[in-house]
Amino acid sequence: MIGRLGLTLDGNNPASAGLAEKALRAINPDAAKSEGDAAARDARAKKILREMYKGDELKGKNVVPGLGERWDRPLEEQLGIGIPEQSLPAMTEKIVRGITFREDQAFIEPGQ
Repeated sequence: MIGRLGLTLDGNNPASAGLAEKALRAINPDAAKSEGDAAARDARAKKILREMYKGDELKGKNVVPGLGERWDRPLEEQLGIGIPEQSLPAMTEKIVRGITFREDQAFIEPGQ
């Protein structure tokens, strides 16, 4: 699910560029190393596209704070992607563990 979160980030922002690029690469069949990998990436991309919301479909959807519209686009041009609520704690833990390791050189065991 971290890939879905990565797709919501601004690839032009240096703070999120790596995650955004990785998320896009994960659904790009041209970045695959084998036919099977290409098929899996293509299937993942199609699944995500089917589950996206556009324009009026976004009304009434829960939006993760800080990940809402930031570019002042009209509603009909806005896109949203579903992130299962049960995935948020695991993604948050992964992000916190990564930041702690990067900033403090301290490894937090999963589930601590």
